[in-house]
Amino acid sequence: MERETGGDAAAVARSRDSWRNNYPPAMAEDPLGDHPWLSDVKARTRLAPPLLAAAGLPDLSYTRYHEIVTLMEPAEIHPEVVEKPDAIRRAFGVEP
Repeated sequence: MERETGGDAAAVARSRDSWRNNYPPAMAEDPLGDHPWLSDVKARTRLAPPLLAAAGLPDLSYTRYHEIVTLMEPAEIHPEVVEKPDAIRRAFGVEP
């Protein structure tokens, strides 16, 4: 999976529309915010599949979702995605 320079504008537009049409407005406004309804939602089964399908990646297995992070800018990554692995490293005496 490679990040294209400038990205695929149509895929980005479809993904943005899917996000706005399928999730509460608060999620569209602040996707990294603390949204209580997310505590009962599995991202790999409810959040990611429609978004990936809209982007043209309907068959991307959840076992490959880690590849998505490699394409993201640091500000786009939820702090927990960094926080949890860092805590595990510290527990094993390895600095993050």
